[in-house]
Amino acid sequence: MNKQDYLNSQSVTSFIEWISPMIDTPHSLHHNYFLKRQKKDWNCDSIFSAYENYTWQFSFTDECRRIIKGSNFIECEDVLHLLSVKLRDGVAKKNNIICKEVCRQILEWGGVTNRNIDKIENIEQMGQDWCVYLSETKEQLERNLDSDGYYRSEIIMNSGFTKIYSLLVDDFLIYDGRLGAAFGLLVRGFCEEMKLEKIPAELHFCWGAGRESIINSKEKSRRNPSSDKYIFRSLHSPKAHLENNIRANWIVHEILCNTNSKFNILEASKRMRAFESALFMIGYHVKDYKF
Repeated sequence: MNKQDYLNSQSVTSFIEWISPMIDTPHSLHHNYFLKRQKKDWNCDSIFSAYENYTWQFSFTDECRRIIKGSNFIECEDVLHLLSVKLRDGVAKKNNIICKEVCRQILEWGGVTNRNIDKIENIEQMGQDWCVYLSETKEQLERNLDSDGYYRSEIIMNSGFTKIYSLLVDDFLIYDGRLGAAFGLLVRGFCEEMKLEKIPAELHFCWGAGRESIINSKEKSRRNPSSDKYIFRSLHSPKAHLENNIRANWIVHEILCNTNSKFNILEASKRMRAFESALFMIGYHVKDYKF
């Protein structure tokens, strides 16, 4: 299904209509939990307030500080913007060293260096420059295809690499386990209120358990948005992950372009990232949430 057909489908248009009041209406989406790493309570009462209450602990090595000269490292979105500028410039200039360095720092920012650095090295060991891989992947992700047509076997797709692609490609969300959990939660709320028999295929978003899966089963994970009736799969393959990412990109972009909310006050270039940040916070803990 291509972008226009997807956005024009009955289930997607109904979902966007359903979610619109929750974007910035006070008391439309009450959510709260305890952030373990920061050791503090978190809450929101709308999607926009989730963005306002965004928090993420990130740190950089001296090497990263050298790459991003002049940054005060205070605002997360500013750091991501600087990393994006550096990465795009490296790809444009076919500078393999800069591309590898910046990608390592993106993974470091996201706390997902484990095994992903090796994947970058593996690409080069197979005889392809990393900047060439990024250029070709960028070109593929910018094509106008059906949502299931973007994946190719040579594309690496996981919660780490979606961060790299997000800083390389316009209007491309960081679709990790938390973003998927937030989408699943909102879709479940939609299904429950509409009394649907099952989750519409167009709205079946996968979630990821993250590090918590080490100690908890998927069924007990705090990121599992499923109910007894509406069961959402966990992220299970690179192809499904990328298709979920593409569809999430389309929906969020459509919401931002066709609703009048506080997100519109932000600079146009920052709106997708802001909405993504809100979903990231909502998706930290969704299990057993009651609408």
